[in-house]
Amino acid sequence: AADDVALVRRNTLHPLSRGHAMWFYDFGPHQRTGWWWWPEMNQEIAGLKALFDRRMNEEYVPEADVLVVWDQRSYYHTASSWTPVSESALDAVSNDLYKSGVAHDDIFLSDLERVDLSRYKVVFFANAWRFDEVARKQVARVVASGRHAVFSYLPGYTDGRRNELALASELVGMKLARVAPVAKPQIAVDGEGLPALTYGLEYKTPLDPMPVVDDPAAEVLGKLEGSGQVALARRKTPAGGAVWYSSLPLRSPPLLRALFRTAGAHVYQDGGDALHAGLGLVWLHTLDGGRRTITLRNGRTVDLELAPHSTVVLDARSGERLLP
Repeated sequence: AADDVALVRRNTLHPLSRGHAMWFYDFGPHQRTGWWWWPEMNQEIAGLKALFDRRMNEEYVPEADVLVVWDQRSYYHTASSWTPVSESALDAVSNDLYKSGVAHDDIFLSDLERVDLSRYKVVFFANAWRFDEVARKQVARVVASGRHAVFSYLPGYTDGRRNELALASELVGMKLARVAPVAKPQIAVDGEGLPALTYGLEYKTPLDPMPVVDDPAAEVLGKLEGSGQVALARRKTPAGGAVWYSSLPLRSPPLLRALFRTAGAHVYQDGGDALHAGLGLVWLHTLDGGRRTITLRNGRTVDLELAPHSTVVLDARSGERLLP
């Protein structure tokens, strides 16, 4: 029951702290009973509703420093519905983003032109392989604004008509080269200010195309294991930001945390628990529990002792524990 309460709390907080609505839809097991009929669950749902009822009239202010851009249309241009990067670039990257300790917002690439970039330190293009001319202009806007832009694998490899590595090189601003397909490719990180770790793909299906950085002007941050070819790099921009590129989907919460911190994003905690902030709330979902320190945006720190498999909710300004 405690696990169920923690999961329901997390799943309810996720949309509501992002400014969305939600509802509990209940057929129940075999349409005979309700999923939410347990007294503990009824009490939890009532507490969540009371919490958000008190905040219904407050203006929603995003708390995120990182904007994550997704593009489902990119997969219309793949040979099949699954590729070696499919799961990693979507599910795995999303999971790691929540464990980075930094709050993030999610949008589709087609909505980027509508976004006010002023609140964001980083724009992370997670799975955008298709960039038409309109999208490319928005990338130029991000770079010109002095923000950090993050790309991985083959951003802009297609414009909807052509598939060319030169298109990706142009978008990233680094010369990319194609090498022989690699099964289960891994990148060893060795850059200043970044944790020494390895990340990559787990599938034995060879990754093809397999891009690497072939640009002497790029700052080397990591290399492809087994070949020594540059697979993680960065270039600074005249506006004071930077462009980051990874040959593989950018994984690992510690690596993402270090990148975001370098870009000036606020880091709430280093513990690796799932976290998000919004609507004046900070919520934390932990598997193992234990001692945690949360640093709020105003500099105040909150020390917590968390039970395993629990979700806690804090006021984002005072640090008051609103739900245990």
